[in-house]
Amino acid sequence: MKSTRPTAKKPLPTRTRNPKGRSAKRSDAGPVARSARGPLPVHRIEIALLPGQIDPAGREAVAELKTAGAAGATAARVVRVYFLEGNLSPRSLDRAAKEILADSVMDRYSIDTPLADVAPAGARAVTGTRKTGVTAPEAASARSPLGAR
Repeated sequence: MKSTRPTAKKPLPTRTRNPKGRSAKRSDAGPVARSARGPLPVHRIEIALLPGQIDPAGREAVAELKTAGAAGATAARVVRVYFLEGNLSPRSLDRAAKEILADSVMDRYSIDTPLADVAPAGARAVTGTRKTGVTAPEAASARSPLGAR
């Protein structure tokens, strides 16, 4: 006699399209770049204005903070942070920072170490991110010279 109990079905794996148009399995955690030997390294590049340069983005941040009710905010310095993923040589990382991401006249940068002396002693660091769906022109301009597609 045949059982009338329902059987549990396995959920179907999610699929996404890779750049060549083929279907590829994806985990619930999202796609993770991997090489044949495992996850690719991620490098952090920090870029800030040279000391003494006026920081318009920092001034704008202070004005917006005051408008939002943070009357105690008196100064802000903006540090742009980029994460580059891949097997990149120190020379490639330096080239990306120096020639593509930073302004050689107004900016300084640091690769895989925090920039020193960005803010006065006792200042607090605050991390802000772009809103989801908002594009970053820096990302688009960096893809071509770095050979990404």
